[in-house]
Amino acid sequence: MHSCTHCGNICPSIYPYTDAQDAEIFNRLRRNTFPSPTDAARLKSEITFLEGEIKDLSSLLDTLEHEKQQRERAKEIRQSLLSPIRRIPLEIWAEIFLYAIPEPLPFLDFKGNLISEVDSDITTMDSPWLLTHVSSYWRKLAISIPALWATVSLTPDLIPPQESLMRLQLDRSQDFPLHLQLRIEEYDSEDISRLRTLLFPLFHRCSTLELATPSAAIIENLCCHPAGLPSLRTLTIRRVSGVQPDNSKTHDENVSVFMKSLHLRAVNADFSLVELSLPLTTLRSLVRVPLATFEQIQGIVNAAPELEHLDFSFVEMGSGLSIPRCEGLPMITHNKLRRLRLSTTPSEILSCLKLPALRHLALEEGGFMNGRMETLFDFLRRSGCVLDDLTIMHTQDIFPLLRAVLEYSSHSLTRLAIIVPWVTAQDIYRLLTMTPESELVPNLQKLSIQDWPDHVPTGMTTFFGPGPNSLSFYEMVWSRRSRLNFVSLFSREIHVLTPDLEAHVSRLQDSGITVELFGFSFFTRRRIFP
Repeated sequence: MHSCTHCGNICPSIYPYTDAQDAEIFNRLRRNTFPSPTDAARLKSEITFLEGEIKDLSSLLDTLEHEKQQRERAKEIRQSLLSPIRRIPLEIWAEIFLYAIPEPLPFLDFKGNLISEVDSDITTMDSPWLLTHVSSYWRKLAISIPALWATVSLTPDLIPPQESLMRLQLDRSQDFPLHLQLRIEEYDSEDISRLRTLLFPLFHRCSTLELATPSAAIIENLCCHPAGLPSLRTLTIRRVSGVQPDNSKTHDENVSVFMKSLHLRAVNADFSLVELSLPLTTLRSLVRVPLATFEQIQGIVNAAPELEHLDFSFVEMGSGLSIPRCEGLPMITHNKLRRLRLSTTPSEILSCLKLPALRHLALEEGGFMNGRMETLFDFLRRSGCVLDDLTIMHTQDIFPLLRAVLEYSSHSLTRLAIIVPWVTAQDIYRLLTMTPESELVPNLQKLSIQDWPDHVPTGMTTFFGPGPNSLSFYEMVWSRRSRLNFVSLFSREIHVLTPDLEAHVSRLQDSGITVELFGFSFFTRRRIFP
């Protein structure tokens, strides 16, 4: 026996086999002598011994390899437990989970129009329920976050299993402010009563309420509460077709339930203020509301000192659009109104307004009826406002109207959105492409043009393909790339993404300009519509 020179372990005393022993064999062959039987037996014994040693060492090697693998697995487990993701605070997990919950039912499309049909089924395969199926830790964490369960979408026709899930969801929301979305198209007294029983204890903590209903009387019946909705901040109401209560009369309806919502900040309603009684003291946004008189505008502006966004149109009576007269109306001044949108509104209204804080002006669907460009220019000059966002949609005489605005606000505009017929769009393209950048909206950052046509002459396209303005339009966008960072296009040409168009748009994207086609980013649209 002797010690190993590498590890010090005791090894069997096996002498090394050398070439000298081979030489002895050759000598025996030359002399014709034979090795002794003892010598052959000794070699056989040594071979057997070495085979045993090899077997033992192989077993030891396998054991050591197994032990190594066990320790590597233990090391990986410990490393995973020490990974940064396991040290994320619960507050961060809560924020991540909140991004996983679905948006409320899509009552409105991207243009703000009501979607006719929605899927209101409640299942445990949707977030936040799905988060509770991943692991016990995620389940415990998800249940402990009330904000995850505070967005509730309901229709009156809930079946018992869905109602049970809804009650459990409401229990998990604890006292967190609720976002309620209700769609009631058919009036059924039993369904309304059952829904009201479910929601009655919750109205005091409702901060956002979205309603789709055919009748203001249904709103009054459903939302009636002794304390009103005291926590309400945001109210959206869409009028839909459907069965109304037997005793409701559309023109005589009045909803006063929101008068106790003294913290109301934003209202987006299809119901006129004659039907909806609203507290205006803290209101900052009033959108889509139909009005009947200029005096109502005056009353709103005077009663809402914090108002920043006003979007209104005049109501249509049985004989058509009602256009009230504004002669003798005193000047209306508001120092905080930043966003104004006029729809089906005569231009004379601007002669009675002074809005020094105005930044965003939108004119839509005849929103400048009976108008003279001088009226608009005088309004802008009188207000002394600095426009940085202009939207013009389906408005007649858009070219002179745009010139009037640009004459006043060309250097301050950073956003321009235009929706016009294809024929009218040609004047816009000429204006944008033939006027030097230094003279026309030099600080433009976002440009959106929608000219989806009823008819386009054969071979005529508007943007990057062959056509009288195509090359100059592309060069205009390219030349503005130092400031312009977003272009949104709706056009017949880009409905089919031709190779030439794709090459031009790719170059713009590579230069840092985000290009959106039909509401999709260029790269997203290429994946969805290859």
